[in-house]
Amino acid sequence: MLKNHATILLVVLSIAAFLVYTSVIGYGIYTAAESKIYWCRDFQSKEDAQKSFDSGKENYAGMDADGDNLVCEKHKFPVSTKSKPIQVK
Repeated sequence: MLKNHATILLVVLSIAAFLVYTSVIGYGIYTAAESKIYWCRDFQSKEDAQKSFDSGKENYAGMDADGDNLVCEKHKFPVSTKSKPIQVK
């Protein structure tokens, strides 16, 4: 009797796992191409990152660590070729 219950439970759990997998991953409720998550490293400057963040916050959640709507506050961006060097006197 216990073996039958274990078999039924295994079948039910397998079906449930399959349904979750196919609905979430396989059939378009969630696809990586549609919901790319952006990070600070994906941008060349803080200004570019902020403009993108302001245009659609749902894909940029990882860029605003403290929730103040200012992105990449601690990220070190590459030095821009447009910026001028600081003159030390």
